[in-house]
Amino acid sequence: MIDDDACFPDRNVQADMSALDNRSFETARIRFTGGEAADDETRSRLLATARSILAQTLPAELNPEDVIVPGAGGFVIILCPVPYRDLAAEMTSLGLTLDSILRAEAGLAALRVELMRETLTPAQLASVLNGGGAAAAMPVRGGDHSVIWLPMWDVGKEALTTYWLTPAFLAGASSTAMYDARWMETRVHSDVDFLALDIANLARMTQEAQLSLDAGLHCLVGYSVHATTLQDRERRQSFLARLYETPAHLRHHILGRIAEIEPGTPPTTIAEWVRSLRPVSSDITLQLHESEPALDALGATGAVTASFALSPRQHDELSKEYYARHIQRWAARLRRQRILLRLDNVEDEGLLTLALASGAEFVTSERCWPRVPGPAGVRKFPRARLGRVA
Repeated sequence: MIDDDACFPDRNVQADMSALDNRSFETARIRFTGGEAADDETRSRLLATARSILAQTLPAELNPEDVIVPGAGGFVIILCPVPYRDLAAEMTSLGLTLDSILRAEAGLAALRVELMRETLTPAQLASVLNGGGAAAAMPVRGGDHSVIWLPMWDVGKEALTTYWLTPAFLAGASSTAMYDARWMETRVHSDVDFLALDIANLARMTQEAQLSLDAGLHCLVGYSVHATTLQDRERRQSFLARLYETPAHLRHHILGRIAEIEPGTPPTTIAEWVRSLRPVSSDITLQLHESEPALDALGATGAVTASFALSPRQHDELSKEYYARHIQRWAARLRRQRILLRLDNVEDEGLLTLALASGAEFVTSERCWPRVPGPAGVRKFPRARLGRVA
């Protein structure tokens, strides 16, 4: 049997206890037992195969809003509290299903799936995700909502200089880097709590920053925190408790982004959020809605960059005309405040050309620079190459 302490060691993560109050998360830990008779190399290979199989199986067996975090010892699932959901029966059934899947696979009959349900406080969850091997692999949301590493092109340096760990909605080979797909249309947030996802991604980003530094990769890594995580006092304190544990030697290599800020959020509130993040990452990006009414009042927030995400429907003629007007307006208004412009999800060749002509400083585009497994160092990408991929 795999030792629980080996799979999920406690690294004595310190949490801000004032943020815990009555909050809790329903979770399920999946680990593998059996196969001890095999030598270490064979057993490692069997476990890797089992993890790969379950990684493909789990999204179809869970609620689309569940969060799946794979790691060296198995998986941690953060369960969405859907009304009337019978978690006890559901997890019992899931354990039996996964066990039967492994038994049916050639060579894996000696392994068994062990599933354990737990109710965790934010501090306990942070400890599991940061220290329990869960951060050894990329966090993945259930259903079509995943987490990807997206390269960012620095226009002035003509190079890919930063890699952002960001939630995204996948559609075939393409993706839209968003937490909430409805936010662009509704302009308001749903009632989904993104704290667990933000904490899991922060742990992964920190690990990759250290690996990149150890490998001599001179690039930046970026994390995102959803605006609703910072809006709620308890969620904000829980997230900041984890953020402030970022080792000092990594902080110069990390960028932060406040994602999906609701239009009309007071600039003073945004400034407060920025100040809370700056002890770890001085370069903060604000992801704004295209209808943001206070675009001329962001200079005092302390943010370095403001970003706008283009809709997947940007190829429509009406959308092209709309974005052609707005990209120029965004660039001009931000430039007056000495804030840099970043554009995300730029897939249309004409809009990419316009963005560069208007003065966009940073661009992400799956069409030009597809997602990668992890940070890959600074990579030169001259403008002359854009015509071949756009």
